[in-house]
Amino acid sequence: MTNGVMVVGMHRSGTSAVTRVINLLGVPLGREDDIYTAEDNPSGHWESSTLCDLNEMLLRLFGGFDMAMPPMPRSWLRSRRADYLRGVMRAAFENVYRGERWLWKDPRICLTLPLWRQVLSDFCIVFVVRDADPVTRSLHRREGFPIVYCYALWDDYNRRAVSASCGLPVVMVDFDSMLEDPLHQVKLLSDGLRSVGVQLNGEIDAAAGSVHRLGRPGPPTGSGRGQRLAAALKGGPRVSQIFQPPPLPAQPWWARPTLWAGCSWIKTRERWTESIGTAMKR
Repeated sequence: MTNGVMVVGMHRSGTSAVTRVINLLGVPLGREDDIYTAEDNPSGHWESSTLCDLNEMLLRLFGGFDMAMPPMPRSWLRSRRADYLRGVMRAAFENVYRGERWLWKDPRICLTLPLWRQVLSDFCIVFVVRDADPVTRSLHRREGFPIVYCYALWDDYNRRAVSASCGLPVVMVDFDSMLEDPLHQVKLLSDGLRSVGVQLNGEIDAAAGSVHRLGRPGPPTGSGRGQRLAAALKGGPRVSQIFQPPPLPAQPWWARPTLWAGCSWIKTRERWTESIGTAMKR
């Protein structure tokens, strides 16, 4: 039996909706008083506030944060900092999840999973994939970032998630298809979870109903960026007992410079905002 389910995917990719589906299928979330809520998602994020904050701290300690994360140095998992953090991570996780079975979702896991794999065991990955256009448009509206930067983030998150999931049990979810046909896709997800050893005791109809309430997707719009990457991710095995990354198209040449430039700009904006706030308090 697999005790843990970790939902992985880019921000605005449907990870919240998929997490709620898995919860309704019978996998418990963490402490109720720790579930994060926010105005930008009235139906719920279904995230642990404690672990979101911890993941954000991990990213900042290694030079970035969730919306501007530079590549990790190859040695980061062997560093003294990582060695210390593993104890902190284990204690925080055990404080949030006090039973054997657990369900955890946080888009930042795409970036921090290599370190969490040294802390947690006996879990599977539910990897949620969504086309780039709806993700980048939603992120642009929420954060105000340029569309091209939002696309670079989508590309980077998905590639890092693929790499970090290698060797684990993985169930792939096509969120665009789930919005089109919730009942069928929830059945596929349920079958996939059972096949990797996850115990389920919830009703498929009730779980699919939570997706029905989100409504059907609008007509496709935008540039069509990321179609080859999305197709490669969605075209792989729906269930893998031992995940092997599928062949992916080359990353666009401009994606990495865009991420570096955006990271520098966002950090500068943060420092400027902090300086203004400090000055106004004087």
